[in-house]
Amino acid sequence: MKGILGLSLLPLLAAASPVVVDSIHNGAAPILSSTNAKEIPDSYIVVFKKHVGSDAASAHHSWVQDIHGQQLGRSDLKKRFLGLEFGFGEEIFDGLKDTFNIAGSLMGYTGRFHEDTIEEIRNHPDVDYIERNSEVHTMEDSSVEKNAPWGLARISHRDRLSFGTFNKYLYASEGGEGVDVYTIDTGINIDHADFGGRAFWGKTIPTNDEDIDGNGHGTHCSGTIAGEKYGVSKKANIYAVKVLRSSGSGTMADVVQGVEWAVEAHLKKSKKGGKGFKGSVANMSLGGGKSKTLEDAVNAGVEAGLHFAVAAGNDNADACGYSPAAAEKAVTVGASTLADERAYFSNYGKCTDIFAPGLNILSTWIGSKHAVNTISGTSMASPHIAGLLAYFVSLQPSKDSAFAVDFTPEKLKKDLISIATEGALTDIPSDTPNLLAWNGGGSTNYSEIVAGGGYKSGSVAAGSTTFKAGGILAQAIRLPTTVTQVTMRFFPVLNGLLLAGSAVAQSSSCSPQSSDAEVVQYAWAIQSLVEGFYSNQPLNQTFFSGATNSSTAEYAQNLRGIQRQNRLGVRAIQQVATKVPGFSSPSCSFSFPSSSSGEEYVKNALRLESDACSALLGATGYTQSPEVSFILARLAAQHSADATWLATQQSGVVFPSNSSSLLPAYNPQYVLGTGDQPGRLGQFLGDCVTAPSNPCGQPFFIGPLIGSVGNRSAAALGPGPSASGTASASPSGSASLSPTSAAVSPTAAAKRLFSS
Repeated sequence: MKGILGLSLLPLLAAASPVVVDSIHNGAAPILSSTNAKEIPDSYIVVFKKHVGSDAASAHHSWVQDIHGQQLGRSDLKKRFLGLEFGFGEEIFDGLKDTFNIAGSLMGYTGRFHEDTIEEIRNHPDVDYIERNSEVHTMEDSSVEKNAPWGLARISHRDRLSFGTFNKYLYASEGGEGVDVYTIDTGINIDHADFGGRAFWGKTIPTNDEDIDGNGHGTHCSGTIAGEKYGVSKKANIYAVKVLRSSGSGTMADVVQGVEWAVEAHLKKSKKGGKGFKGSVANMSLGGGKSKTLEDAVNAGVEAGLHFAVAAGNDNADACGYSPAAAEKAVTVGASTLADERAYFSNYGKCTDIFAPGLNILSTWIGSKHAVNTISGTSMASPHIAGLLAYFVSLQPSKDSAFAVDFTPEKLKKDLISIATEGALTDIPSDTPNLLAWNGGGSTNYSEIVAGGGYKSGSVAAGSTTFKAGGILAQAIRLPTTVTQVTMRFFPVLNGLLLAGSAVAQSSSCSPQSSDAEVVQYAWAIQSLVEGFYSNQPLNQTFFSGATNSSTAEYAQNLRGIQRQNRLGVRAIQQVATKVPGFSSPSCSFSFPSSSSGEEYVKNALRLESDACSALLGATGYTQSPEVSFILARLAAQHSADATWLATQQSGVVFPSNSSSLLPAYNPQYVLGTGDQPGRLGQFLGDCVTAPSNPCGQPFFIGPLIGSVGNRSAAALGPGPSASGTASASPSGSASLSPTSAAVSPTAAAKRLFSS
């Protein structure tokens, strides 16, 4: 019966809700089914025709119970429970449950019946129609995840992210349900809280290796695929297929075996046809040189029905020269940035099918049930697509449903490409598809998503303006006449646009909006977050007692200097804020990362300093005020210098020797060279710190915020504070640099920077 209905329904799936199921009997009542709601198995609503009165309805009720009892007896059906998934806990096939009569105009009943009983009910002359029962929810906007990682937000919005959208993920709440995803990688921290019990250990391929992720890479990828907070497909099941050892490397033979295991697991599950199962997806965020065997293995897996996402590679080269990136039937994924650029490391070319976020991606990690980490690579982009494949598969009917369709990997790949946002990215070579992944913006109707087709991006190309005219900051704060000749409408810094926005928002209840005053509020929140990290966990010198490349005193002194600089940064923001009409201090509830060792302390500090640098740079693009733009860029330069120093501590107990991946994306030279529209932010900032005739007053070092007077040197653009150049604060609020600085109060410094 189900097979017959399924074949007759295929043309109807693209139609609007509800779907009408034709009966095999002429004149039978139709069965209605919503195309975008979750149905409750074997539960129905039966509606009478208008002529049916109370007496006839009562007689019908008795008839239904008799038919139901006869069916139970004939089939010797065992009572089954609906299950906790729907929150009822009542027995299924229990017959008529409730009746209803709404003002005499709508009469009927509800119940749970076997399909044979329903077939008899629909042929009764008193029945107008039958509707499958489905779940109903409050209208609270639960399909918007607030404070989401920026990558999730980006794939759910067509246009480039703004203050109002950069941390908001639009998605279907059932995304991923009924789908199994195989992460072919280093393993998974299956006990991580973000997986909510949906992560399982599948197979360990390397000989004599443990069933754990000792690297973190596979856990990070899995979190982006299916994490409750960090994942695209929040209800998918995720399986660890470990083919790489804890070092992050392995053999091609092991990888091929991992693909084989995933394909066999998928085929076994498909053949078994478990209730609610919809399909399987695999992700491979790994690669090496060309391997026909690996490419053939991946293509065979796709032909077997396993949807595959693979990373394009991180060599800034043609992806066709790498495997599995060149596997024709998989979806090969390049990496994009929050500023809508091709990531500087991402491979490209005709073998690249689509792009997804891959720079500075926050996701799950190893070490605890709540560990997270921010890393970059096409390894981070591919999981966005794997999660998206699982997400779209989950929007299809389950394979055991009468509505099941033949949803092949080939079709989904074609659909994924057809609905992508076109032309959104910059720095895309001519032979590379300029396509950015999109999830449908939260829609649950797959047919409508695909029917809507692609989208030609309206994003502004680099070098043009994206700013509102007449912002209140531009009206309230006047630049001295010597500088007003320079148009200071800063373009959001590439690769830095709100980079840390999600990280800050995930640590705080402060969430930036779109008004000009909130630009300063956002900056205050960022600066306060970093300063609070240092002040809320006093430096413990025992953290650094085992340091091999520096004395304990030098570590402590440098870190205390950074702490004081951040405190001065808060004061500098306060000085600017007093000039902004409508400004009020943001009410923030920060959650600071705790540290149990010197290594962890410095790593946390590095992450915050790097994120703050990029977030402040991105914020410059949302104000027309040169003064505000300058202080944001100035603070960003300081955070960059601090992060540079922290990241260079690569030996001893602070960092392992292979920690080059922790280096920040921005150093002071990059900050000073950042492009703006239509002039140069770097030129303006450089003039302010070198030219005595500029409104900034006397020049400042790129170092502590309240720097020493004198000529800027090349050394000032190098690593951050040293033991001899650390700022110190007095109780009165003044700051000084020893041995060469003159004391300058924050108030005086603010006047120097911003006075007319």
